[in-house]
Amino acid sequence: MLKNHPKGLMTLFFTEMWERFGFYTMLAVFTLYMDETLGWSDAYKGQVYGLFLGFVYFTPIAGGWIADRFLGYRKTIIVGAVVLGLGYALLAFSGVDRIWLFYTALTVMVIGNGMFKANISVLVGNLYEPGSPYKDVGYNIFYMGINLGAFIAPLAATMLNEIFGSYNAAFAAAAIGMFLSLIVFEIWKKRYIHADNKHEAGKANQLKQEAGNLTKAQEKERILALGIIFSIIIFFWMAFHQNGLTFTLFAQRSTIDKYVLTQDDIADWPGFLERVNADSIPLRTNMAEAGISSESDIKTSLDKLNALLKTPELFFIDGKRMQQLPFEFLEKDSILKDYSLFGVYNLRIRDNEKIRHNEFAKQLDTLAMKDFQGIDKGNLRDIRIVNRELLTSRYPQIKQGYFLLNPETYATFNPFFILLLTPLLVIFFNYLNKRGKEPSTPKKMGIGMFITAIAISILVIGSLSGGNADSNSMGPQWLISMYFMITIGELFISPMGLSFVSKVAPARIRGMMMGFWFGATAVGNYLSGFIGGFYDSIPHSFLFGILVGISILAGFAVFAFLKKLENATRDA
Repeated sequence: MLKNHPKGLMTLFFTEMWERFGFYTMLAVFTLYMDETLGWSDAYKGQVYGLFLGFVYFTPIAGGWIADRFLGYRKTIIVGAVVLGLGYALLAFSGVDRIWLFYTALTVMVIGNGMFKANISVLVGNLYEPGSPYKDVGYNIFYMGINLGAFIAPLAATMLNEIFGSYNAAFAAAAIGMFLSLIVFEIWKKRYIHADNKHEAGKANQLKQEAGNLTKAQEKERILALGIIFSIIIFFWMAFHQNGLTFTLFAQRSTIDKYVLTQDDIADWPGFLERVNADSIPLRTNMAEAGISSESDIKTSLDKLNALLKTPELFFIDGKRMQQLPFEFLEKDSILKDYSLFGVYNLRIRDNEKIRHNEFAKQLDTLAMKDFQGIDKGNLRDIRIVNRELLTSRYPQIKQGYFLLNPETYATFNPFFILLLTPLLVIFFNYLNKRGKEPSTPKKMGIGMFITAIAISILVIGSLSGGNADSNSMGPQWLISMYFMITIGELFISPMGLSFVSKVAPARIRGMMMGFWFGATAVGNYLSGFIGGFYDSIPHSFLFGILVGISILAGFAVFAFLKKLENATRDA
């Protein structure tokens, strides 16, 4: 796959891989950090998420201009890498009592990303001769580097949260990833330096890039075509970047987890019912009122029992909890578990999950003192978790839940599918190219919008099938299949868009035009946060349905301007 491609491609591949590892490790837990650590509402999380991602992708316009006019691509990227790393480090030290540090970190990260993001994408395009037929494939390979880092990131975030019991550890790992990115970029700089517009070794290459001077009319035609693409691509990112917001909330609230009771968790159903009926706590009355008995269907009974687990008073009599967790009175450092490191080396580490259960139990006791007033959706999730653990502690017929995917872990499926599908897609496009049937770059992007609509339709159906209830009842296949389809759509759009900008943008303003590509992404990201902020106030199926409709309209818009877009790529 690397035949006929410049050596510098792999240097930029690994530079971007480590930078994206840092960014997506941070992003995998960003919404969860705001939700669970900072305790913010969905509406406010949506605003912060949208504004942050919006500015992250808007500042590359300025970063591209700085590289074009002053520093050059390499020096601008180095400055961006250092600033980004500093931002992640500041975020690692933020917290409820240091909220100013959280906002400062976001601002620093926005500036650093602006200097880094667009310029490394321009360097990739500059590695190739003008008119090279390998540029599309080169961007596909580069895109694999992005997603190799993004694939590792959620897994690292999950492991770090498991070990340290804090999302701040993931932010610290992001800073380390940025440092590794900078090392790769500097050690192997000889492989790409000829593509830098300001470096002595790259000036001849820059002149070659600008050799085919365009007439005013041609330049105007190309900039107009870019403007059309920028306007349409907004709506792809509006849908796609729900991955860090509503898709994560769907995973957290709608998808089944280890705290949901299944038939596999019941060792003795009749024995459990007999034990409950002989008990004195309110669980007995609640189950009777819900119609849970030995005569009723066990699956229906479990659905009702899972719903009851959100009821706060199940284990309380006169405001006092009648069941304790077995580890509730241990010191934190004494609550340990075995952790297998790559299946080879076993560690004894603090069981941060059980420690959180203790904290939730104390919150439940506090609510009991207030007669369970002021309960919100966040409390309901905590109550369900504590009640599930109390149920296991009180009734030996109920087993401990087994491990299922954490909400942040679902984010790894998108980059995993990119790594899996990119080589196949490259082979497919090469096959079509040899037969003169390969779609143009703009046509690929239009097809990608329709595939995106199909992908999100899966969550519309999933929400109508039970996901709207936020009852942790949906199987993981809903999100996984959605990520599979949206990945195909992404491969038809994102790397193709980078290639389109590199081909069509006049060489003298290529960095700034690449910045505008990310600026369009910024607008889409802000809108993703804006619409995602309604996740808690309108049915999820309706919200996802809006995204489906917008994606379809954007696909038709590409085809409406297809002739103009294809004309702009002629001889490019």
